[in-house]
Amino acid sequence: MNIIIITGASSGIGREFARQMDGHFDRTDEFWLVARNRHRLEELAGTMRHNTRIFAMDITREESLEALEEAAFRHNAVVRMLINCAGYGIMGSFCEQDCGLETGMIRLNCEALTELTHRLIPYMRWGSRIIQLSSSAAFLPQPGFAVYAATKAYVLNFSRAPWACGHALFRHRGGHGLHACGEKIYHGGRGEGGGPCPAGFLPQTPCIRVQPADPGVPDADKACAPRHPPAGHGTNEEERTVRPMELRRFFTTDSVKGTRNYLNTQKKYEIVRTILYFAISLSLFAAGYIQTGRRANLLSIVAVLGCLPASKSAVGAIMFLRFRSCAEETSAEIERHTQGLVCLYDMVFTSYKKNYVVSHMAVCGNTVCGYAEGEGAFGEADFYRHIGDILKADGHKNVTVKIFTNLTKYTERLDQMKRPEPEDGLTRSVVATLKSVAL
Repeated sequence: MNIIIITGASSGIGREFARQMDGHFDRTDEFWLVARNRHRLEELAGTMRHNTRIFAMDITREESLEALEEAAFRHNAVVRMLINCAGYGIMGSFCEQDCGLETGMIRLNCEALTELTHRLIPYMRWGSRIIQLSSSAAFLPQPGFAVYAATKAYVLNFSRAPWACGHALFRHRGGHGLHACGEKIYHGGRGEGGGPCPAGFLPQTPCIRVQPADPGVPDADKACAPRHPPAGHGTNEEERTVRPMELRRFFTTDSVKGTRNYLNTQKKYEIVRTILYFAISLSLFAAGYIQTGRRANLLSIVAVLGCLPASKSAVGAIMFLRFRSCAEETSAEIERHTQGLVCLYDMVFTSYKKNYVVSHMAVCGNTVCGYAEGEGAFGEADFYRHIGDILKADGHKNVTVKIFTNLTKYTERLDQMKRPEPEDGLTRSVVATLKSVAL
């Protein structure tokens, strides 16, 4: 599930980010709106066409950050964009201000922003983006705005630093780190904001200025541009560009297995890897023949040995080509009933007798439910024995497994399932076992 997370979304620039981005980003499944004021978040969610998930919480609290990360884990979320807008500032002489409010500014503007960014980077993928809301106050010390200016200077430098968002994401996740400097400040109390931000400020007007976190990150302002611009604005560059492939997915699928549309996206990796392996073997054989003038040479032996992993890769590619991901309309219907559940998509379990394709699975403690899409008999009895033996071998002896072939009955069962606790170790363990044996 592709999501956009916006903190400080109840008002001000955070609210305006949500409002204007809602008209674009059609490939985003949900907007996660984070702020303390539930009423304002509900009002905003009611005006948005995207599916929304409300997190009415104070992110200066450790338990709130843990809950947000746990939600990302439960929903197999892919964070396509993290926008840290939460923050507040107090003007006046430093010595005359309340010490609790001053230190609270540091906790929200700096510490919470840093910790949330660190917690959510593992849930990002190639092309994910981070926008850290800084301020024009970040560039110079300001006697009447001392702590706020200092906190925003931290945000600015944190986002620019080579070891922080820009390089870390670009190297490990293929993403972009950015900082946005607000040219106007909207007041209304801590975390609440005041008047609305002027319409049309995304992605480029005098209201905010978006800069790359590091000069080595190309086209940073384009990274924030919507996928489908309004009529008359031309075609977005991202729509014409093929998203680069992740190198590590050629060798491991641990980070993406169980995510939405996994089978369809993994097929291209299997095919490309197989072609590369065979191409390497043929290149070695050709190099040996050209150098020695005969086929019997050392490089020919290496080329023959290289055909072993190439053939294994070909078998894997054939396996993936046989299956397809859960249909988009089915996934969308299931998503409406899975809030709070740990879910897995596109799970294929192989056995000596038959291959079992489970389009969606929900796990809660020792209860596992799944939906098998498609025509033909699924073979529930054989599957229960097969998966039961696997779970027992991994130490899970009392797990109940139920597979549905009727979508309506499955969604009804999802509504009845108890939601796992944030620290449910059993759920995590069962999920890990299922993912380890799936294709």
